[in-house]
Amino acid sequence: MTVNFKTLKSFVTAVDARSLSAAAAQLSVAQPALSQHIASLEEHFKHKLLNRSNAGVTPTPAGVELYRHAQIMLSHLEQVERDLMNRTDESFICGPVSVGLATEVAPEKWSS
Repeated sequence: MTVNFKTLKSFVTAVDARSLSAAAAQLSVAQPALSQHIASLEEHFKHKLLNRSNAGVTPTPAGVELYRHAQIMLSHLEQVERDLMNRTDESFICGPVSVGLATEVAPEKWSS
């Protein structure tokens, strides 16, 4: 399994919501699917990431570390998406560039 933005977003949302069912509702996914995302991350990183209880979920120390990194990665992804959504091909200059230089300077321009 490779880690992807969808599973990271699922994890971050679960930590923020402190509940898998609330996170599933926010993400518009079934709660078992969200649980699978978390389980796949736990398998990939070989660490338990969330403590589950009747009161909800809390991140383990490894979960806190992943949460911090995942927030940064998701923030960067959102910035790239914004930048590319605002980009138009006309806003960038591209193509060959020519530079012309004078080969000789008139001596009268150097005297003061």
